Amino acid sequence: MFRARGSQPRQPLPDDVYAELVDILYRSMAPLINMGVVVTCVGALLYTMTEDLAVAALTAASIVVTVARVALNSAYKRRRAATPLTFPEVKRWELRFTISSVVAASALGALIGRAIAVGDGAVPLLASGLMFGYAAGAVIRLSVRPVTVGLSLLAVVGLSLLGFVPNFDHSEAHYRFAYMSMALLILVFALGTGEMVNHLYRTTLEQLMTKSMLSHLARRDPLTGLANRLSLRERFDQDILQARESGDLIALHFLDLDRFKAVNDNFGHPTGDALLKMVAGRLSNVLREGDTAARLGGDEFVILQININEPSEAAVLARRIVREISAPYRVEGRELQIGASVGIALAPQDGVDLDHLAARADEALYQAKTTKRGTIGFWAPPRPLAQGAA
Repeated sequence: MFRARGSQPRQPLPDDVYAELVDILYRSMAPLINMGVVVTCVGALLYTMTEDLAVAALTAASIVVTVARVALNSAYKRRRAATPLTFPEVKRWELRFTISSVVAASALGALIGRAIAVGDGAVPLLASGLMFGYAAGAVIRLSVRPVTVGLSLLAVVGLSLLGFVPNFDHSEAHYRFAYMSMALLILVFALGTGEMVNHLYRTTLEQLMTKSMLSHLARRDPLTGLANRLSLRERFDQDILQARESGDLIALHFLDLDRFKAVNDNFGHPTGDALLKMVAGRLSNVLREGDTAARLGGDEFVILQININEPSEAAVLARRIVREISAPYRVEGRELQIGASVGIALAPQDGVDLDHLAARADEALYQAKTTKRGTIGFWAPPRPLAQGAA
């Protein structure tokens, strides 16, 4: 009923798109507060008209659930403002929202159903109006997660319809007809919401997928597909925060290719571009989970290595990079061989700003290449001049 027809629901959503869909659920607190005020006022009016203690109790329960949902919304916003959410955290927040939404819908549905069952005259109309108002708002707000809105509507509509059942054997025929007609109208309305939910979900999903694709392209080097400067900076900003909390080190490996200019000069830029793509593939293969490879331009590449405890771990990766890059390449029927040198700077000891750290890694690269090509080097602060030296 609430499957997004015309899309591909079996394919997992990209993590960033999924996270934004969940974020939309928590984006505005005003609808929760407005609904809480409406339920309080209508519930009090229904109790006045029915003088039924169950109606009063269910109104109070709905108010308590609304307060809890407002608190949940506030907790999510505080957590999200602190640091970016991990994917497992996003899934947990979605589950919490779904549970709270279904509980709220159940409490409201029970209130509406009870009022319809014990009331007469204007009570069923007032209670049904409350149900329609909630359902319309749920379709608009929650359609980004079809399962959530489907379960919520099932709860509120199902429990509301139960309130009509005792009136189906009313002593007067015109009352029986009125209650049956109203119940049928609600049922038809509920069944018809599926297509609206699917339409809203598809529309939102298409917009977010387009946004995600454009964002991805803006953060990728068009030739190699590696991260670009923007993406590298964003990753570094996230990683340095985590490193401060954990006490781990971050290694920034700055490398350029030896003898690459000769390839361009002798065989042309298309061959050079093909070679750069192969280099990017080899760099990607040496990365661990969480590390980042980026191309800064030309034959300059950067590796962001996280979660290390000793400088020796950075040296191990740097030597592996040199070995991988120095192995022969087969490009357009030619065997080519280049090399690489690597300069390394460590955060936080060498700096916590990406530009500052990159400058020091570049200095280390220059010193390494001055000594011998195909080597690695760590940045070290300049030695102070000896006293009395000119």
